[in-house]
Amino acid sequence: MKKRTILTCAVGCMLIAVFAMAEFTAPDTATLRTLIDAPEGIDAIVSAANEDQAAMVIIQVISIMQAEKMDPADIQQAVAVMFQKTAEVRGAQFGSAVVSLVRKKVNPRLLPVIRTGGGSPPPPPPPGPSPRYPNQ
Repeated sequence: MKKRTILTCAVGCMLIAVFAMAEFTAPDTATLRTLIDAPEGIDAIVSAANEDQAAMVIIQVISIMQAEKMDPADIQQAVAVMFQKTAEVRGAQFGSAVVSLVRKKVNPRLLPVIRTGGGSPPPPPPPGPSPRYPNQ
């Protein structure tokens, strides 16, 4: 009986420790604003977040940047860094899931980095006739 009680207590303590370490705290507006200037700081935020929480943080930062009418190229660069850092901290599969969730909430036409799955946007087509339609 004593062994069983000790084992139950040990398992309970381990579960409490795991949940305490993995607790996510949603960032406040001031923290979200710091991500605008230093998007690489997202690694500390997403380390304890699940995919939905990480995506919501990125979406909130995008909303703030768009509300402040920031240059689209600056927004694009910041979002690309946040996607890259998220994938570095939590793995490529986690990063892809976050990009997919952000894509569902943010218009991909506004940010080509979302359309390309977090990577660099594709280069513009070269000038001149289209290789697909050479007569045009």
